[in-house]
Amino acid sequence: MRKSAIGDSIEGNALELQCRKFKMNGPTKSKFTKALVFNFKLSIHGFARISKPLGDTETQVSDKSMINVGDEIHGESINGFSSKPMGREEVKHATSTHKATFVSTRGKSYANVEIGVREFLQAIDNSNTLPNSL
Repeated sequence: MRKSAIGDSIEGNALELQCRKFKMNGPTKSKFTKALVFNFKLSIHGFARISKPLGDTETQVSDKSMINVGDEIHGESINGFSSKPMGREEVKHATSTHKATFVSTRGKSYANVEIGVREFLQAIDNSNTLPNSL
């Protein structure tokens, strides 16, 4: 599983989303695009992948965003938005022990990592601790 750092982002005309907990927020006016957008939040092992790239004339929300088909981000919490309403949520088996919610976005979509993958964060925390014995 690839890990993503906090702040990593992707943009495309369609994203494939997967997580164990999906929350769709009401539409709001985006501070980036100045248009109405449909906000979402992925929690508990969130995953987002670009399935359609941005058009040649479309501007990016962030210059640091990945924009190629197949680019993906992973995290415990991922926020994002889509310029069109989401597709239908599907709950199905993702692993042998857990189900997951699968959703596709339509229209210009953006997603960024708010909280990184738990195991990765714990590994960093463990490597930065000092031994107690002196």
